[in-house]
Parts: sequence; structure tokens; C-alpha cells
Amino acid sequence: MPEEVGYLATILLSEIFIDDDLNEGRGKISPADVVDLAKDIDINGLIQPVILAKLADKTGGKLYRLIAGYRRTVAHIVLGRESIQAIVRPPMTEAEARLLNLSENVQRKNLDMVGEARALKRLKELRISREDVARRLNVSPGWVQVRYMLLDLPELVQTEVATGIIKQTDIRSLHTVMRHEGDARCIAVTKELKEKKLKGCKRVEIKTPLKRETKHQRNKQEILNLMFHIQEFLPNGLYTRVLAWAAGEISDPEVYESIKIYATSLGREYSIPVITETTIG
Repeated sequence: MPEEVGYLATILLSEIFIDDDLNEGRGKISPADVVDLAKDIDINGLIQPVILAKLADKTGGKLYRLIAGYRRTVAHIVLGRESIQAIVRPPMTEAEARLLNLSENVQRKNLDMVGEARALKRLKELRISREDVARRLNVSPGWVQVRYMLLDLPELVQTEVATGIIKQTDIRSLHTVMRHEGDARCIAVTKELKEKKLKGCKRVEIKTPLKRETKHQRNKQEILNLMFHIQEFLPNGLYTRVLAWAAGEISDPEVYESIKIYATSLGREYSIPVITETTIG
């Protein structure tokens, strides 16, 4: 198996750096969290190997960094095992490690939405574009955008989302309320929403403030909101690419290449202009 894909090996647990910060979407896993898993592994063995990345700097004398399989690793520690079956990959960047860790958790549905959002937080700080995150996780850009919005909401609102009472469809509206009327109003609306849902109301409308009807220059968030609104009802196209460009999410060459592809699909000739300071304003 090529090294960039990884190779299967039995690795000593003492050689593995268990970085709880990498797994922040789930937090630190305690032995009590994996009692049932440890019993299953003891009886049936490890069905799915963990994923490790070689450490270039040998952090703390360790040779590998745990990327995915935290619960399985802790279960092995509980069982008193000295080694674990692992797929070993080459050294990874911080972004690559976090994307792979989150990808496994998303595919296994191991996280609630708040856990997913918190795991995305570091990727956002690393300035990984929404489109790249969505592509690597095999989810829609809208999926990423909603969780980025969730990160902006007050802690009390995030707590209610974690309980499952406040749904994904409510987050965009609550985010709009927060931006236009502040945190206190957002928390109040969340409490009202929770009370109505607990009373059995299946469809609860969140009244968001009306925007002024006069023409004005839009900020980045307004542009992105429109882009993701379109994506909810229509497939991606030149219109969403242009909005992404206007919001600073894609580069000039990327948007011109999209224009070229669209023009070609219509049977029209198109030449990408020479990009100069005058061209881009």
C-alpha cells in the first residue's frame, strides 16, 4: 500500500501522542465512556484500525499522532493492551489532521451539531474555505455555513441546540435575529421557540427583522446568506460562484474560469481578461 494512503501496522500505545485538542468536537474521552466498547473489543477484537500520522518532530518522544479512533484507543488502554492495530499515514498538516478527524466523526454520526461546529472552529481559524471543508467532508457548503453560524450564537443558544430541541432549520433565523437585534433578543427568541416546541407545536415561525428596502452595498455576511439561500433551492451555478467571489470566498481566476465554462456551455466564445488593478477596481 502506498505510504500516502497508509499502511497497516501494530503500534505500541506508548509511541502514540493522544492529542485531546484535535478531538475537541467530542472532548476528552474518559475510561468510563468506553466500558461497553472495551468489552466488545475484548470479545470480538478490533474491527476497524485507528488512524495515525507519523510525527516529524517526535513530540514528547512519541512517534505517531492519533488522528481518528480515540474511543478505540482509550478502550485498549482500559483493557491494559500494550499495542493497537493502526493505519499509519505520513506526517499531516494541522488542517489535514482536523479534516480527517472530523470526517470520520461525521460519517459515523458520532457528533451532535454543536460538536460538529466546535470541531469546525479550528478549521475556520486556519482559514480553510467553506467550499474546501465541504468538499473534504463530502457535505454541502450549506451544512458548513449553518455550523459556522452556530459558532456565532450565544452559549445559551448553543446549549439548547445540543439538546436537540432547536433544529438546524432554526439556526439561520436565530443568527439573523442576533445580528440585527443582539444576543439578548436572540436568547429570548430561543427560549420562546423552546417553550412552543415543548408544548407540541410542530411548526414555529421565527420572526426576523425586516431589512430596509433601499438599495445599499451588501456586507460579506449578507452576500453569503443570499448564496446559501439559493443553494437550498437551486443547484450551484455561475450565480453562486459570482456571489462567492463577491464575498471573497474564491479568487479572480476562479470566477473567470467559471464564466468561461458557462459561456462555453452556451456555445459562446469567451476569453479570460488580463487581471490588473484597473480590471478589479
